[in-house]
Amino acid sequence: MHIDGQEDPALTAEVDRLLARRRRDIRLKGEIKRLFRARVWSQTAKIIRARMIWVALLDVLTLALNMLILPRPIALSMLLPGTIIPPIAATTVFVWRRPRPPWIQGASLIASMFFILLSVALVGVSAGGEFYERHLNIMLFVAITAIIIFGIPLAWTAIIAALALGLYLVFQLQNPVAMLMCDIDHFKKLNDHLGHAQGDRCLVEVARIIQENVRRDRDHLARYGGEEFLVLLPETSEQEAVSVAERIRKSVEAAAFTNPGSRVSQRHPQHWGFGSVG
Repeated sequence: MHIDGQEDPALTAEVDRLLARRRRDIRLKGEIKRLFRARVWSQTAKIIRARMIWVALLDVLTLALNMLILPRPIALSMLLPGTIIPPIAATTVFVWRRPRPPWIQGASLIASMFFILLSVALVGVSAGGEFYERHLNIMLFVAITAIIIFGIPLAWTAIIAALALGLYLVFQLQNPVAMLMCDIDHFKKLNDHLGHAQGDRCLVEVARIIQENVRRDRDHLARYGGEEFLVLLPETSEQEAVSVAERIRKSVEAAAFTNPGSRVSQRHPQHWGFGSVG
C-alpha cells in the first residue's frame, strides 16, 4: 500500500488482513477508507454525471413527444412538473465535476434523486388516468436503475431506496379506487322463461349501458360470474362511486328489459350494489 509514492507497512498489513476475510465481511475504516474513496471517485463521478445528462435529455425528449402525440390538455399538465429535472440534473453534474467533502456529494446526490423521482411522480399525478400508475412505476424503475448503476456507499443507496418507496406509498394512498358490483336480479328466471339467447342479449345490453356510463379512458368493466359485473373506478371517492352506480341503475331501468319471472318487476328486474376499496 502506497501513500504519496511511499509504502506504508501498517496499511499494507491491514489490507492483507481484510483481503484474507470474506468480501462481505470487509469494512473499510480510517485512512484505508479515505484512500479507497479517492481511488474510485473519478469513475463514480463519471457515471453519475453521464446518467444525469441522459436523464435530462430523455426528460426533454419525452416532454416534446408528449406535446406531439398526446391530447394538448394532458401534455400541458405534464409540462410543469417535468421541467424540474433538467436544472436538478445540471446542478448535480456541476457538484460532481471535482472532489468535494463526502457529505456534500452525498447530500447533493440524494437531494437530486429525490426531486427527480418526485418530478416523475408528479407528471403522472398531473396527467391522471392511466398515466398515474404508469409514472409511479417509472419512478421506481428510475430509482432501481440508479441504485444498480451508481457505485455509492450503502447508506446513500438505502436512503434513495427509502425515498422512492416512501413517495410511491404516499401517492398510492392519495389515489382512491372504488369498485361497483352490479347484479341482475332473478336472471335465472329470465333464462328459464325467455331462453338463454334472450339472456345473452340482456347481458350484452347491460354491459353496453354500463360502458356508456363510465370513463372509457380509465375505468374498467369486467363480467363476474353469470349475471354480475365489476366496475373498477380509479381516482374515485365513495360519493362519486355512488353517483356512477345510480346513473347506471337509472340507465338500465330506462332500458326496461323484460323478465316475466322476476319478483321485483317484470320490466325492471335489476338490483345494484356497490362498494369502495382503497
